[in-house]
Amino acid sequence: MLVFNNRFSAVPTIAMLMIVLLLSTTANVSFAGHYALLIGVGEYAPNSGLQSLPYTASDVQAFEQVLKKFGYQTTIMFSDGKTVVGIDKVPTRENIETQIELFLDERFESDSLILVFAGHGVLLNNKSHICPGNTLLDKKDEEMNLISIDWIHEKLAECKANQVTFFCDACQEELLNGNIKLGLKKVEGGVGLATAEDLDAKMAKFRINSKNGINQRKLAVVQSCSPKQFARVDRELKQSVFFHYLTKGIQGPADRDRNGLLEHEELINYVTTNVRDHVLKNFQDHQIVYRAVTGNSDVPLMVFEVRPTWMPANCSPPPDARLVELPGDGENKIRLYSHLICRPQRKVEGVLKPWLMPDATAMEIEFVLVPKLRSSDPDSFYIMRDKVTAGTFAGFERATDRLLDAEAGRVRREASSNPTAPAFLITGLDAIEF
Repeated sequence: MLVFNNRFSAVPTIAMLMIVLLLSTTANVSFAGHYALLIGVGEYAPNSGLQSLPYTASDVQAFEQVLKKFGYQTTIMFSDGKTVVGIDKVPTRENIETQIELFLDERFESDSLILVFAGHGVLLNNKSHICPGNTLLDKKDEEMNLISIDWIHEKLAECKANQVTFFCDACQEELLNGNIKLGLKKVEGGVGLATAEDLDAKMAKFRINSKNGINQRKLAVVQSCSPKQFARVDRELKQSVFFHYLTKGIQGPADRDRNGLLEHEELINYVTTNVRDHVLKNFQDHQIVYRAVTGNSDVPLMVFEVRPTWMPANCSPPPDARLVELPGDGENKIRLYSHLICRPQRKVEGVLKPWLMPDATAMEIEFVLVPKLRSSDPDSFYIMRDKVTAGTFAGFERATDRLLDAEAGRVRREASSNPTAPAFLITGLDAIEF
C-alpha cells in the first residue's frame, strides 16, 4: 500500500524502493591466464650414457591431468619408449629450448605459469644441467645436448607473468648406464652449489625489477632435492617420491588453512615435509626439497573451488545459491551467484559491527540476480528480493551517520511499531541515502 500525505506526496514511499547493485565491472572483467608446460624424459638412447627412467613420463602426465582439472591450459612433451607424440613434442634439446622460450615469451602480467621438468640432471663443472632425450655424455661439452638450468632460471626471471613456478625433478639416483666411457670428464648427479649461488643472484635481480603496478611478481624454483643429494623413486608407488607428494598436495591436502586457496609456501612445505619423512623411513636416506622463492603476488597457486567473477562487499552466498555462468568476453565466462545475502556493517571506534534490526539481530538483506543473457540486455545486476521494511530502514537510521530528515523519522516512529510492515513516509532524499 502506498502512503502519501502533503509532505511526501511528491515522491513514492520506500515501500516501492528496491536496492539495485549494478555489476558494471562485468563488462570489462580481467581474466588471468593459467598455463603450464610439462616435460618428461623417460627414454634415453643406449649411447646416451644414461639409464632410461620408467616413471617420469607418467609422472608428468598425471600432474598435467590435475592442472587441467583446475583450469590450467597445458602443453606436454614426453618420451616413454612406446607412445608416439608430435615431432615438436619429442623432448630433444632443440624442442625443449624452443618450447620453453615460446612458453615464457609474450605473457601478460596477469598470467600464472608452471614449468615442469622430470628426467635426468647432471653436474658438469659444478653447474647443473637437465638431460633431454638426445643427450650424449661422451661428446664434447657443446655437443652433449645438455640444457643449463642457469639458462632456464634466466628465462624464468625475464618472464613478465605475475607468477612463475618451476618444478624440477632432475636428480635421479640411477644415472649412468655403463655403456660409455667418460674418460677424465667428471659428470655427476645432483644439484650444483654453483647453480644454487647463481640462482640467488638471479633472485636478487628479480626482486629489484619485479614491481609491476599494484602487485609484485613472484618467482618460485622448487627442485626435488638439495645439493649433493639424489631424488628417490618408489617402485611400489610407481612414482618418484617428489612427484607423488607434489601431485597429491596440489589437489588440496597441502591447503593447510583450508581456505580453498593454495599458496606456494603451503605446497612447498607440504612436499618438503612428506618427501623428507618418506625417504628417511623407506630408504634411510636424506632428501630435502630445494626451494628458492622471491617476490610477492596475491594470486594463489591453485583455487579449489569455482569462484564468482565478482561479488559485492559484505555479501555471501546462502547454502542454496548456485553459480550462474553467463556469456563473457570471447571464450571467458562470467560466473555470478544466483542470490546473495548482504550483511551491512559500520565502523564503531575502528571496529566493524553489523547493522541491527529493532530486535537487536544482525540485519540481512537478500538480493537476487537479474542476469544479462543477450547482448541487447542491460548489464547483469542484483536487486533486493523483498521491499524495504520499516525495521530495515530503522536499522539504517540507527547505523548511518548520513544526514536524514529528522521530522520524517519522528512521524514514522509515531505512526507504526510493526517492523515487518513496508517502510513508509520516506522522503526522496532519504531514499537515495539508503
